[in-house]
Amino acid sequence: MMHFATAYRNRIDCSDTFNPFIIPDFYRVDPRQIFARDRS
Repeated sequence: MMHFATAYRNRIDCSDTFNPFIIPDFYRVDPRQIFARDRS
């Protein structure tokens, strides 16, 4: 599970607060908002 959490963190560049592989209430994370944010 930690491999997925690390890969997600590296790919998305978000804090662990929004990492669905770490937080117990992962369903509250809306991936559309994470992927839609401006990464410039």
